[in-house]
Amino acid sequence: AEKMRLEQLQRQSRKLQERGWQPRWFRKEKGKDAYEYTGGYWEAREQGKWEGFSDIFGQTISENSID
Repeated sequence: AEKMRLEQLQRQSRKLQERGWQPRWFRKEKGKDAYEYTGGYWEAREQGKWEGFSDIFGQTISENSID
């Protein structure tokens, strides 16, 4: 059961990435294979505001799971 749950979370994550997922705190530098930090992470961390983030630890599957 646990293996199936984790595999489902992995499939959901892949589908999000295929739909054009963008990093929240970085942007790709034009003409380079590098990303630039755009800010906001430390502020979110300090305030404990993690709404809208994927559950990377696989503790829950959202009600709006990706089909």
